Amino acid sequence: KNSRGALARTMFNIEAGEEISTVVALKDFTEDTFMFMGTAKGIVKKVATSAFRNAKKKGIRALEFKEDDRLVSAILTSGKDDIMIVSKSGNALRCSEDKVRPMGRTAVGVKGMSLPDGDEVSGIITVTDESLMLVISSLGYGKRVDCNLFKAHGRGTKGQRAYNTSEKTGDVIGVVSVAEDD
Repeated sequence: KNSRGALARTMFNIEAGEEISTVVALKDFTEDTFMFMGTAKGIVKKVATSAFRNAKKKGIRALEFKEDDRLVSAILTSGKDDIMIVSKSGNALRCSEDKVRPMGRTAVGVKGMSLPDGDEVSGIITVTDESLMLVISSLGYGKRVDCNLFKAHGRGTKGQRAYNTSEKTGDVIGVVSVAEDD
């Protein structure tokens, strides 16, 4: 109980300029389980977890992106899930994961959500008709939203309004899938 723990940078051999943006618990590396990743600029990518089977101690490249972009979310999916992409301006796009084909680790990805200038993706979650999502703003406000209110659209669209941002609430900084009794 008195231990301070170990610095993640030393455990994972993270180089200068790199940072941990998301953590995913993974037990098996299979062809039918996927890592679904999304960047701030709205680019998404789906890779079979078997592609990460031979990772070295120094790591293995999972995503290539432009210099002004960054990884926002990485989640495990079944290949048939519905995905909700939420932007910092409060728009949410629900689309079927099968609209994104599986890719190799070196692929850049495809457009997941169309974003106006100055907007970026805040988070990505998997959803069902029974799911609820908790949208969290930069100034501490939150809103629980029924995912059933969102129709599934094709990828590359703007989505629907999920949260009204203002000077009082701030931008959306995160989204979490929750249950009714959470």
